[in-house]
Amino acid sequence: NIFVASRMHTVYLCNFNLKNAEKTGGKDRATKQKIEALERQSSKFRAFYLTKGGDAYNILMSFWLDINCAVYIALNRPDFFISRGAVGYFSLVAAKIFGTISVREIHAVASSEIALLPFGRIKKLLLAFYFKIFNQIDMLADVRIFNHPFLLEHYQKLNKVKKGDFYCYNGYSPAG
Repeated sequence: NIFVASRMHTVYLCNFNLKNAEKTGGKDRATKQKIEALERQSSKFRAFYLTKGGDAYNILMSFWLDINCAVYIALNRPDFFISRGAVGYFSLVAAKIFGTISVREIHAVASSEIALLPFGRIKKLLLAFYFKIFNQIDMLADVRIFNHPFLLEHYQKLNKVKKGDFYCYNGYSPAG
């Protein structure tokens, strides 16, 4: 088993605003709880995430967080780099260069959900391009954690599952 908690040096990166995660609930609260559980289980831990809202801030700071995380990986050589959301390119490259195991959380087939979004055609085209980039990051990670067995099955049908990929339902357990 590659995950030996008592000796793990773990880095977690996401582009969610987690400042008031307990109040906002949903994915923010679950992500914050996951970070807290990882921190308890790791011998050394560092998390990179947003602390403000706003589209322009999110785009600029996501880029900045990714670069900071990549530098952290280069300087500290953690065992694991875990990412979720629309971030992780530079950090993933650093993880590959410095021998850190990269783990990517996959919560949806984003390209399938574009049609469901309440946006105009141009914004949907931009999102489609954006999702293609992050799908590549998903594919380059050493291990992918799918949040549902149907999602894992979808990737299996596309022959895009690697040894070590697995699913773990969304949710939180205080014992985690």
